[in-house]
Amino acid sequence: MKSVILITYSFPPDRNIGAIRPRGLAKYLPHFGWNVFVITPLSDLPRDPKFNVIETYPSFRQKFGYWKKKIAVDYNRVSFQPPLYNRLLSYFCEIIPFPDTKKGWGVQAVFAARQIILRSKIDALISFYRPASSHFVAHKLKSLFPDLFWIADFGDLWSHNQIHEPVGAKLFLLERLEKRIISNADIITTVAAPWAEELKKLHNKESFAIPFGFDPDEYNLEIELDDKFSITYTGSLYQQEKNPEILFMAIKKIFSEYTSARSDFRVHFYGKFNERLQNLINKFGLEEIVKQKGLVPREVVLRRQKSSQTLLLSTPKNIGCIPGKFFEYLGARRPILAIGYEDSVVKDLLEDTKAGVYCWKFEQVYHVLKDWYFEWKKEKIVKYHGIEEKILSYSHKEMAKKFSRLLENFTCS
Repeated sequence: MKSVILITYSFPPDRNIGAIRPRGLAKYLPHFGWNVFVITPLSDLPRDPKFNVIETYPSFRQKFGYWKKKIAVDYNRVSFQPPLYNRLLSYFCEIIPFPDTKKGWGVQAVFAARQIILRSKIDALISFYRPASSHFVAHKLKSLFPDLFWIADFGDLWSHNQIHEPVGAKLFLLERLEKRIISNADIITTVAAPWAEELKKLHNKESFAIPFGFDPDEYNLEIELDDKFSITYTGSLYQQEKNPEILFMAIKKIFSEYTSARSDFRVHFYGKFNERLQNLINKFGLEEIVKQKGLVPREVVLRRQKSSQTLLLSTPKNIGCIPGKFFEYLGARRPILAIGYEDSVVKDLLEDTKAGVYCWKFEQVYHVLKDWYFEWKKEKIVKYHGIEEKILSYSHKEMAKKFSRLLENFTCS
């Protein structure tokens, strides 16, 4: 059996979106003949023992964070205790937090991964952006061990990021840095075809699109549907005017035409409190209908996705950006209302899977909501029309299969 090291700053029990893709690969790559090691920071919570996790010694920033939050951490769980000079180097690297604040962790990750490579036969590396430091680690390891096959994975764009949009000198510096770090990567993977093409042009390397996916095992839940016409949004909200403003406009119009609808609607946002969202809720007078439910455990989020009559998705302007929650919504198998801009990969995916509807105009949102509401009013359910075969093609097992094919094709060539 061949072996691969996953280099990731986020891994369960971390609850952010960056932990989901590495977890899916750690779980399913062994099904395709790969032994998986995971290099990740020390956590204050216990790790799942079924994964071969190598926890690194904390950087100064991580230690300070534990101290500030008064969190007790078991340092005995660190897989390889680094020497003093390594710890000092880690702290020194954090003085200038460029390109990110995880540089100190990167030093410890290189040390831990090097011990694994020297003691075990390792064939490949997969590093996950973000943070950029994950790719720094893989770049250093590839320099030390040139025979390793390295896949640089981009769950988001780095220098060409669609949210932060660096310009001028900052864009120039980030591009130069990204090109230097990715220079010795063997291939690049990312989550959507437009991004794969963009990364191919930037780095002049073979680039492949492999979507995020979802784990079917997480959705083996028997959940009753809400007895209200519920709309659920989970995760961070993109800072754009189209969503949720045009959603609220459509809801208000339905209420003005059918006054009884007000007692039927429930809209819930799960995630960090968003002041702009609350201002919009107040502006439209929807405080009794639309609620921010705050941050909740992932298990609760998955149950809410399955119990909701409909699921709301916000897509950013970048045509190639597919929010990770889209694939969770596929797993929940509830109708998706996606709101964004006219050109989007999400629109193509929804047309392919029939899992929901994509809208970019107020009138579209209004008609979809009205149709779904009257369907619920009559049947007490908004029917789901997703094509199961298409849905399962976006599972974590299929994602791992695609990565395994890349690993086999290139490591055996």
